[in-house]
Amino acid sequence: MLIVDDDSLVLTGIAAMIEDLGHTAIEAHSGAEALDRLASGIDVDVVFTDHAMPAMTGLQLARCIEEQHPGLPVILATGYAELPVDPMSLGILRLAKPCSQYDIAKSIQSVLRSRRRARLRRVGVAE
Repeated sequence: MLIVDDDSLVLTGIAAMIEDLGHTAIEAHSGAEALDRLASGIDVDVVFTDHAMPAMTGLQLARCIEEQHPGLPVILATGYAELPVDPMSLGILRLAKPCSQYDIAKSIQSVLRSRRRARLRRVGVAE
């Protein structure tokens, strides 16, 4: 799982929670760094990103990921209410900050379940 946040302390804390859930955490301090890591071919099943970052917001990052890596789920963590009301229209699960490890776990389960269903539909397998 790729975790993106410009705040090192938050990044470390989220990565620790995700690792406690049994996932491998790969850290990136910016949207550009995240895109570079994805372009390098690392195996990532979910991107967990903060929204409020300089140079590239989490929503902008999610749009780039959708263009460059279609189907890769993104969880957008934010405490800002001014984001579009329905980021799900972009295939982005929005998670309110601050969030607990339980919230993160439920979000990861949700996006992975949706991704599995989409793969099954593509190959014509009934759920």
